[in-house]
Parts: sequence; C-alpha cells; structure tokens
Amino acid sequence: MKKNKLLFCVCGLLMCVVFPPTSFVFAKMSNDPDVSQWGYTDTGVFDAWDFTTGSSDVVVAVLDNGFDYLHPDLADNVWTNTDEIPNNQLDDDQNGYVDDVYGWNFADNNNNPRPDVLLLNEAQREENNFSHGTFVAGIIGAVGNNGRDGAGINWKVKLMNVKTVGNDGEGDINQLGSAIRYAVDNGADILNISLVTPTDFEDVHRAVDYAYEHNVLIVAASGNMLQDLNMFPAYPVCFDTAQFQKIIGVSAISKDHRHAIFSNIGSSCIDITAPGVDINSTVFFSPENQLNEEYHKGWNGTSFSTPMVSGAAALIKSIQPTWTAQDIMNALKTSVQHTPNQDEVEYANLFGAGLLQVGKAIKFSFGKLPMRQQMRIMAGKQTQADGMSIVAPIQGFMEGRLFADEGRDPTIIPTLQGIDAIGQFMDLDRKQYYAVARSSDKNSQITIYSDQWIKQKQWDIPNMMHVDLAVGDVVGSRELEIVAVPRTMNKELVSIYSLNGELLYSSQISNAHTGVGLSLSKHVSDTKNDIVLLYRQKNKIILEKRNGSLDILKTITPKISFGSTLTTGDVNSDGENEYIVGAGSKEKPHVAIVSEDGSVLKQFAAYVSSFRGGIDVSSFDYNDDGISDIVTSPLSGNQPIAVFDEKGELGRWWAFGEKNLGRIMVLPSSR
Repeated sequence: MKKNKLLFCVCGLLMCVVFPPTSFVFAKMSNDPDVSQWGYTDTGVFDAWDFTTGSSDVVVAVLDNGFDYLHPDLADNVWTNTDEIPNNQLDDDQNGYVDDVYGWNFADNNNNPRPDVLLLNEAQREENNFSHGTFVAGIIGAVGNNGRDGAGINWKVKLMNVKTVGNDGEGDINQLGSAIRYAVDNGADILNISLVTPTDFEDVHRAVDYAYEHNVLIVAASGNMLQDLNMFPAYPVCFDTAQFQKIIGVSAISKDHRHAIFSNIGSSCIDITAPGVDINSTVFFSPENQLNEEYHKGWNGTSFSTPMVSGAAALIKSIQPTWTAQDIMNALKTSVQHTPNQDEVEYANLFGAGLLQVGKAIKFSFGKLPMRQQMRIMAGKQTQADGMSIVAPIQGFMEGRLFADEGRDPTIIPTLQGIDAIGQFMDLDRKQYYAVARSSDKNSQITIYSDQWIKQKQWDIPNMMHVDLAVGDVVGSRELEIVAVPRTMNKELVSIYSLNGELLYSSQISNAHTGVGLSLSKHVSDTKNDIVLLYRQKNKIILEKRNGSLDILKTITPKISFGSTLTTGDVNSDGENEYIVGAGSKEKPHVAIVSEDGSVLKQFAAYVSSFRGGIDVSSFDYNDDGISDIVTSPLSGNQPIAVFDEKGELGRWWAFGEKNLGRIMVLPSSR
C-alpha cells in the first residue's frame, strides 16, 4: 500500500506577473560578507533591523528534513531542550521523547534531527536535497553580524529542529501531526512548514487546530506543482479558509516581482507572497564528509519564500511578545505592498494580500507599543533611556529623570513658557517631535517643534482657550493626528487635526460643563486609538469613548464626585486599559482608577487633604516592571510629583528640586 507522502517545496524554474519594484534605503547592516540579496532589499529587511534584529526569547520550529545544528552560522541560534539531560537514556522532562536535547527526528523516530550524510552517493551530493532544512533555517535565523556567510532575517532567535521528512524530502504525512504537537508543546512561537502533500489527513488538521488554540502561528508553503489550490488543494497550507485563518499560506515571486511560474496559486489558501527565486542561505557543512561549502546562492521554491515570512513573524514577536498569532498575521497582511489597479480576484489568486514588507510590518508593530517603550527600544541602540520629562510652564523649565534618580539640571526653554499642554511623539523615521498648545487673545494655537525646538508647523484654533491635546492615530490612517479639547468651559468642541494643521473632524461634546479631560486608549491588537473624554454634566462625571470620526462608542458614569484630568493605562495588568481620573481645582486631592465598565476599582488621596490645586495625571511603566504606573503632579500650587502603582506609593519628589513652581507637566521621554 502506497503511503501518503509529504514533499518539500524546492525547484529550479521561474517567471511572470505584476509588482513595481520598491526602493529601500539601507539602514542598519550586518558585517556578514553575503548579507545582501534582492529578497531582503525588496521586502525591507534592512529597514526592519533599525528597530530589531530579533530575540532569543522567540522560538521558530523548522519542520523539515532536519537542519545542520552544528553549522557555524546557525549553532548560536539553535534551540535546546534545557529540561533534558543529554544522553542519559531518560525522558527527564516527561514530554514523551527521550534525550530530545536538540529536537526530534520524526522521520526515523530518534533524537538526532540533523540529516545523516555519511552514506551519500555522488548524485545525492549534487542534488543537495539534504541541505533543504538548513537552507530554510538560515533564512529565518543565521547569526547576524558575525562576519560569516550571510545573515538570517533574525540575527538572534531560537531555531527548533523538528525533522519531519527524510533527506530526500519525502516522508509519511502521519508524522506531521506529531511533529506539530511536539513543536507546540515544547514552546515554539512560530512553525515554518515548507512541506506539502495532496492528502487531507484528519490528524494533521487536528494538530493545526491544536497549534492555533495554543496561539502558535503556522507559516506554510503553497508548493511548486503549478496548480490552482482552489481546485486542487494541498496541505497543510489549505487546512484553513479565507474566512477563518489559522495558517499563513505563502506563494513565491521572482526578481521582477512577477509570479514565479513554479508556484501554486489559489486565493482560498494563499495569504501573502514573498521572494522565492534566486535566494541565498546556509547549507549543510561537514568537512569530514567532503561537504566544504557553508553557503549557497540561487535556490528557488516556495520553500524559501515561506521562511521569509516566518522570519518576519519572528521579528514582530521580538517587539510584541504578547501578540497572538492573529495579531502577527494582521501586521504582516496589512503592511504588504499591493499593486493598485489590478483584477482583485486574479491578484488574490497569485499573491494573496500582496508582497511581504518586513520593514513596514516592523514599523507597524513598533508603533503599537506605548511611547515610553518605543523610546526605550530605540534608546537601547543609541543612548540611555530616561523615565520621564518634566515641564514647569511658568518658568519654561524642562528636565529628564530616571526612576529613583535625582534628575539632571533643568534646561530653560523659552518656548515652553506659558503653554497649556504638551505632547511628545515620534514619526515613522523615529524622529522625535513635540506638539505644544498655548492661548493667545481669544484663540488657542498649536505648534509642532522638532526635538531641537525648531518650529515645524503652527495653526490657530479659533474661539477656544486653554486647550488640552493628545497625539496618536485615531482616524486609522496609520498617520498621527492631534486631538484637541478645551480645559475650561467654552464651545465644548472636540477637534481632530492632521500634523499639517488640517481640521479633519470636529464635534460638539455635550451640554454645559466646566472643561474636558482628554486621553487616548488602545489595546495591543488595535490598529488605532479611541478618544476618551472626561467632563461634568450637571452633577455627574461622564467618561465618553469616541472613534476617529468622533462617533460616540460608549458612555459611562462612574460613581465618583470629582474629575478634571484623565489618562489611561493597564495599571492592574489584566490586559484591559483602566481610566485614571484626577481631581480638579477646589476638589479634594483624589485619584480614581475606573474600569472599562465604570466600576471604581480604587480611589486614593495623592496629596495632603488640605490641597485644592488640582491634580494632573499620566500613566506609563515608570519602574520597568511591565505594568503601568500613575504619576501625579499639581495643576497649580505647591506639591511634589508622586508615583503610584495599584498597591500604593512608589515615591515622590519636588520637580527641579524646588517648591512653588505652580503647574507641573509630566510625560515619558528619552535622553
């Protein structure tokens, strides 16, 4: 009886369809002699390295014909099972596999997943099929910047070796389900499967479901059979549907950005395309067996477009370790290059969502981090990070401060004197800017400054005084906008402006009130911020959430009697943002933590009970414990800056070492 077989996806053909070439500026570069290849350039890999070069905390399982875990350009990135004691013939971690220190060989049912090259004949050496898994592993994670061979998309990563087929690329499909479960159970975040079979095997289907349920992303090759998967599906790439996606299916393109002729097509299975022609990577290296080359160029197949996507997914995971498989899929698919003016049905058949763009996917993922964390990541490559910037607008003082540090000498910045609000943001090129609001006559004015306080743009907000502002993507355009509201009773408008000063949306807030508190809120998988407003209506405090078109999404009335200022943050580490409300002038000096449903989780006094100057609030991970903290400062009067977490006070100090400075503003910063 003939076995149902898996085959890996490698071939030597190429050819045609449409994608205009994209130019990228080389950014951070490794010193490896063969690092440059067209597939990296055209997908923006070098741009991605400005943000991250990977993390050893991310595990990518290579389900293939085994890779050379002794290869000098892979060895430092090889996953090992640290719960297993080598060669003691015991299953120390009780995972069902004895001495699986370097992974498992499901093709031969032993603990050595490295291909066996001892008895190769000349034809087998020439074909080099035994290097297939090593080539795939090198694209994902050959060590970068070590002056050797090329570099993987991840300079740092952990590569789990799960041999699923034999040296020749053939194997029993029955083993694939077990291989998937092994990788999931042993901590893989991403599975690269450059294998296909025409057989819809139920156990493998269940294993795919198992991976999805455990939040493990599967990236699978479409195959090289020149066939339409809509009519003749292959597996595992076709184990999901366009309506409910559990696998990212990958087709291949050639250098001219046309569909590679060998690549399967089919919109029901293919989700994205990536370079799969003339690709360079590591090969099996064993001088004692006369295999003296470490690196090969010019390989073709969807087998090699697939690890391009897996490598990109691993980079995303290094920046966003809490993201789900669906979050990573979203980042990859929403950042693609999609050629306009195409027949969309035919386009999807060939390319899915479009051409992989690693650099854009990383920028997208990076932009979803809290501002403070963005700054810390960038600072780790360039400078030392601060905890916050502190501004005293009456004097025009500004200083940076680290947690439990005495701060630095204040800088006097005349531009800051008399401002009503300040926001700090980074553009897509990671340049830092400030947005400042101030009042003049009967208007307010917003000014954008560079990090050197050079004016970039300025515009007026007519008939509105003492504006508060926030900066973020609220419209969902992947661009930043400025949201402005009045701090005092006025025309009660909330307005959204582009960074060029164009009024995008404006809306009445409500009936008479005494000013508006403002914050932005988003969760890790969101693509944009919601706007949160705080105001008093008659005798009630109102919290109102609006979208980027200023439609009201939700209104809650927490049982608190005070409120003037607002921020949001996950202060109790439950995965949901809480609303942090600060008291206004003439109110008791209290702060409240309010849940999304309006429940008051905690209320506490930030200052002595006699203080009535009002409290400004901000929230970010001040002490680097991964949980948002609450920072308070006076809106007016004579009080120190104080920091609280959910359990209590972390510390307090006088800004600039002085008292009686009046209002103090606090925002995250870097040196």
